[in-house]
Amino acid sequence: MATLFGFNAFLRCAKESAYGTANTTSAQQADLRLNSSTLQTSQDRPRKTNLSVPATGMLASTFDAFRNSGGTVDIPIQYNGSGMLIEGALGSVTTGSVGSFYVHTFSPSFSLPSYTIQFQRGSNLNNSMEQFTGVMVSSMSISCAAGEEMTASFDLIGQDSGSRTTNITSSFPTGDSVLHFEAEAIALGGTLSPSTFEIRSLELSLDNKLERKNVLGSKLTSQPVISDVREVVMSITADMDDNDVLASQLAGSKGTVSIKFTSTANGDHHVIFTLTNAVIENYSDGVTSFGRVERTFDIRGLASSSDAGLTIEIKNGNASATIG
Repeated sequence: MATLFGFNAFLRCAKESAYGTANTTSAQQADLRLNSSTLQTSQDRPRKTNLSVPATGMLASTFDAFRNSGGTVDIPIQYNGSGMLIEGALGSVTTGSVGSFYVHTFSPSFSLPSYTIQFQRGSNLNNSMEQFTGVMVSSMSISCAAGEEMTASFDLIGQDSGSRTTNITSSFPTGDSVLHFEAEAIALGGTLSPSTFEIRSLELSLDNKLERKNVLGSKLTSQPVISDVREVVMSITADMDDNDVLASQLAGSKGTVSIKFTSTANGDHHVIFTLTNAVIENYSDGVTSFGRVERTFDIRGLASSSDAGLTIEIKNGNASATIG
């Protein structure tokens, strides 16, 4: 009997023209390398509430409630080919050209796209591909620490999935992973201080506050809705080199904060994370050992009529922000 193994698992994603309408057009699909996935469809079956039971007193009946699809996927971030779900998290992307290269700028939009995702669950077992429709990004977390590659985690809410069927084979774009040593010092503007400093790790978290929507007449999730204010925070760990960040936090200083990663394989490729109107929260620099003292704090991006709160810029050689 064949046993499923996780090696060569991957995601094939395509934006839908309408929520829940499957898109399997090959020219619109992007294959994403995968670190892990909990994508799953499950059927809730609660007990019926009537008081009738057999003589044994055992539960006798249940009914179909909601059929829920979703889960969390973790992927490596690359200079090429990582834009599909980033657009899903933020909502909007614009592309401009610089010489023979392209700059893709992802920014928040209140209208979030949905996706068809084909999840090839691994190797060595036939009929291990499951297609999910109506998939939307509830939250995104991008992280990188000293000694590591950059990764992203996406919490997904789906409408449904079909039966597992014939396996598919990946076709990944050529691209390099974003690595820790490619980072520049983080840059602070406005009244924030210091102007630059080195960090040990970052985690950029965007919460879209998506809520499942269920109505009479269907077991499936209707198109999820944004149910609260969307929030973005960059959590930082750094050595304690000065008191400037603490002073900025206490003073309520604001400014633009950005960090840039530039590919060592191709110096024209980069990723830039920018928070606007940023304020510093949850500062801590407790002393807990003989060793070096760390400071941890959150940088919250705030939107205005002219500022997005968060932008992610990716420069590469692809005309498409999301495919290839």
